[in-house]
Amino acid sequence: MLIEPYDAPYMWGHEGSINAVDWHPDGQYIATGGSDGTLRVWDVQEMQQVHMLEFPEHVIIESVAWSPDGESLAYGSPQGTSEVIIVASRELLPPIANTGD
Repeated sequence: MLIEPYDAPYMWGHEGSINAVDWHPDGQYIATGGSDGTLRVWDVQEMQQVHMLEFPEHVIIESVAWSPDGESLAYGSPQGTSEVIIVASRELLPPIANTGD
């Protein structure tokens, strides 16, 4: 049985590697974080970016996670930065202390 390659659609945006991906609880969005210092939210149905937060060049986004209610998004970087973002307003909450645990 020969399996035909699937020609998946692309979502262009990150300029470098994508290091983290998380699905929104309702399945309509995904969040991605990359080595380009950006955190992006994508509408999966429309195949387009709906939010982008850009951080200083030295920040690499290494992890992303939606809250269970889908209202906020946490990210982390190897530089020790961890913050929570209220997505609709793009409000950054106070940084989470890195205790090394």
